[in-house]
Amino acid sequence: MLPLLLLASPVLTTAELAEHDKPGDCWTLIDGKVYDLSEWVPKHPGGEEILRACGKDASRFYAARPDGSPHSAGADEVLASTYIGDLGQEMQAKGELPHPHDQRAEGTRLALLPTAAVGPKGSIAFRAGHSLSFGDSPSGIGIGIGYSFGRIDLLLSDYRAQGLGGLEFKFQALDQQRGAPLSVSIGAGGGFASVADAPALQSQLILERQDLDRRLSTRLVATGGMSPGVQDSNKLSAGASLEFRPMPIHSVFAEAIVPISAPEQVAFSAGARIFTSGHVFSLYYSSTPTLAPWALAAPALQEHAVGLALERALRL
Repeated sequence: MLPLLLLASPVLTTAELAEHDKPGDCWTLIDGKVYDLSEWVPKHPGGEEILRACGKDASRFYAARPDGSPHSAGADEVLASTYIGDLGQEMQAKGELPHPHDQRAEGTRLALLPTAAVGPKGSIAFRAGHSLSFGDSPSGIGIGIGYSFGRIDLLLSDYRAQGLGGLEFKFQALDQQRGAPLSVSIGAGGGFASVADAPALQSQLILERQDLDRRLSTRLVATGGMSPGVQDSNKLSAGASLEFRPMPIHSVFAEAIVPISAPEQVAFSAGARIFTSGHVFSLYYSSTPTLAPWALAAPALQEHAVGLALERALRL
């Protein structure tokens, strides 16, 4: 989720701080710095003790817990991730502030496998990718433009080299941003394979889990597809990916997808991503130039490729 930008930038004052004194809207002041603890309140190991800090200067509470012991280094990291600004400083964001590792375009699908997330509510997504094939196949070009309703994404896509185009749909059943340990989404798509003059269908089930303070993402994906003339019809595959994000601005990933009926045709990709508050840039090496999700159910094409992709989310 992207930060909500203000038309004006109010100053962080004690009066402003005092307005955020509820469990679901809890700001606190520690050593001159203001933190938004709203998402951390229900997770606090000390229970409701944290509510004493809401809307107040909690410097002495944080310096020593009720038993006199200091907070841990892990608590310091959590606190740092909720930082808004120094007292007296202009606020750049207000309300629902994101975790540093959530400041990215959501719903990304820049290599073989997608994430479970959907885009920020009311946002327009633009997605473009190009893969340079080392074999006889044409290089892949994919473009998508979509809109997010918050839990539902719709994306009009065109994968020129595969001759596939249509409408993709994703519904997020469990939302990682709301504290669930697992994020689950269901995707489907339908379109037309111009190279075969035939319909193309696909579906996906995506499970994603984040650990290590959202630095490590693990994903499992089940894919089914039917694209006559492009790949064999009625195929199923299963995939997995691992993405490590040591800092908010970049990550490295590796992933593989295996056709159920032909496990020897396993496809893989590995690469790196760079994140900004509204963009994702991806550079990866893949065992197939295929970009279309319809074709990933049976990745028989084993011609290695280098891919470069960009995703941009525009909040309306």
